[in-house]
Amino acid sequence: MGRLRGSPRDGARKRAEAAARPHLESARSVLDSARAELDPADAACFQARLIDHEAFDANRRGDFSRALALYRSLPVEDVHSFASYRRDAGLAFGLHRQGAREEALRMAQRACEHAGDGGYVRLRVMGLLMVARIQGTPASASTLARAAAIAKRLEDPELWVRVERAQGR
Repeated sequence: MGRLRGSPRDGARKRAEAAARPHLESARSVLDSARAELDPADAACFQARLIDHEAFDANRRGDFSRALALYRSLPVEDVHSFASYRRDAGLAFGLHRQGAREEALRMAQRACEHAGDGGYVRLRVMGLLMVARIQGTPASASTLARAAAIAKRLEDPELWVRVERAQGR
């Protein structure tokens, strides 16, 4: 019997991950060596972005527990709205995948608050989409309407596609 092969999409994903790996390693090295010199808010944002990328890859591979552990490794202190958004949105996704609906919903709502507090309107829409996913229908209708209204005001076609996709679920 022959060896099973992945889809062409799997190959492209693996190539993209391999191409990104040296850059991520370099970024981690820079963060580790410069952390003491960085403003704590900048360091928190840098760390959250690196963890978010690594967790995103773990989620795409189906390693949801690894991704959740990565988000849980981030500091619980709210040093910067962006870092807190990334942490709480990632936790919401992971908890939702585990079936911890109430805790996931609470974390998604917190992520929305962090995005709003930091003025990250695009992230707020993405957070609202996470809230809607966790809420399920029909409870998500008003949340999706809010996300749609913001995406329309921003005139952001990528966000609009995400909203339309969520409305179709």
